[in-house]
Amino acid sequence: MSLFRRVVKIIFSKNKLIGSKIIQKATREKHNLEDHVNVPSHVAFLFYNFWLVEASFPFGFRVRPYTVFLDDNEIVDQIELEVPDQRSKMIEVVTKFWGWGYDYMGVIYQGLSILNYLVFKGKLANSNPWDRKNRVSCQEIISVYTGKDYSSSTPYDLLSKFKSREQLC
Repeated sequence: MSLFRRVVKIIFSKNKLIGSKIIQKATREKHNLEDHVNVPSHVAFLFYNFWLVEASFPFGFRVRPYTVFLDDNEIVDQIELEVPDQRSKMIEVVTKFWGWGYDYMGVIYQGLSILNYLVFKGKLANSNPWDRKNRVSCQEIISVYTGKDYSSSTPYDLLSKFKSREQLC
C-alpha cells in the first residue's frame, strides 16, 4: 500500500467579488435557500493538497498553489475522490484545458437561464448552446473529469449531487 492516498479533492468556494455574490444570490433564489446557507460560487480541483486547478474570471484556465488561492477565497466544502493515479488525472485535466480562456458566453447563458426561471417561471436549460470551444468555466473542468455534462450546473448543483452520492463518474 502506498504511503500517499490517491485522492483528488474538489474544492467548493466563494469570495467577496461581485461575480461570486451574484452567483450565490441566483443560486439561493433558484433553490429557495435561506441567507444563512453557505453557497459556493466556484469549484476547482486540488491535487497533492498543493496544486489548485481551476477556471476563473478573467483568467480562464490556470494552475496555482492552493495557499495563494486561499488568500482571496473561503472554502465552503470539499469532496474527496479516490483515483488510481493522481498524477495522470492532473496531467489529463491540465493537458485538456491549457491555454483556454474563460467561457464568458456560456456563463452569461447560464445566468439568463436562471433569470428566465426566476422571473418568467420558464424552464432551466439542460444544456448550454452558448458554450464555446476552447473556453471553459469552473464546472466544465469537473464535467470533463467525471465524464458528465455540467455546463448548465452551478457549483451548488454539483456539491448537492456529490453530497447526495449521485453517480458522477
